[in-house]
Amino acid sequence: MEKRVRYNRYSVLAITVIWVVAILLLPLYIPFTFPQVKLGTTTIHTDYLIHVLFFIVLVFLIVPFKIEIRLRYLAPILMIFAAISEILQIYIPHRTYNIFDLISNLIGVTTGIVVVWAIRKLRK
Repeated sequence: MEKRVRYNRYSVLAITVIWVVAILLLPLYIPFTFPQVKLGTTTIHTDYLIHVLFFIVLVFLIVPFKIEIRLRYLAPILMIFAAISEILQIYIPHRTYNIFDLISNLIGVTTGIVVVWAIRKLRK
């Protein structure tokens, strides 16, 4: 039987805050613009894909710690932080709020939670 390590639930908060601060501040020091890719008549903003991936990674950073928190509680917490991370950009120089970035953040959280849930179901 696998021994579950109990961590303080504040670990979720700490990991999430560190991750959000990192994704808010690192682009200020890395001068890089994400290209737009044209596929037929559709233009894909790779920036939005990066937002999705960052929040999927956040979910996968938290889950291996075996923090005693149910996914149904983790999902809204991460969605709130996804929204906060986008709203805070209003106050950061050279960053802007974008509703599509917010939607991409939420898609990333949702995708990460669904994948973790599916993996857990398959293991049972």
